[in-house]
Amino acid sequence: MRLYRIAFKSNSQGHGFWPVCREHGIAAIGYREFLGIDLSQAGLSDRDTIPRGLLRRWDGLSGPQKGSLRHLVCDFAEGDILYVKSGLRIVGKGRVLGGYYFDPNTPVCLGDSKWEH
Repeated sequence: MRLYRIAFKSNSQGHGFWPVCREHGIAAIGYREFLGIDLSQAGLSDRDTIPRGLLRRWDGLSGPQKGSLRHLVCDFAEGDILYVKSGLRIVGKGRVLGGYYFDPNTPVCLGDSKWEH
């Protein structure tokens, strides 16, 4: 079992998605570079295994974005614990019930930004 701390925000100063994630019982993330792309077979565990078609998109993410996406797609496993943060406070806690999945019909969205992963 691993422990993770996550923010559920569109950026460091942005809109918080924790209420909708809690309501639907999901942990979600989304980046425009990967909108509409199922990453279940993308090989994000190592840069050398990322398909050439996705590499440019991957390189467009910041370091923390890469880490967050890699953890969600490759590392989260059943039984892991997620602590939800807001600023310096922990505001929620959840247990991972399964691995990564792509949901193009996600309920987590803001404008054209969808958190499909």
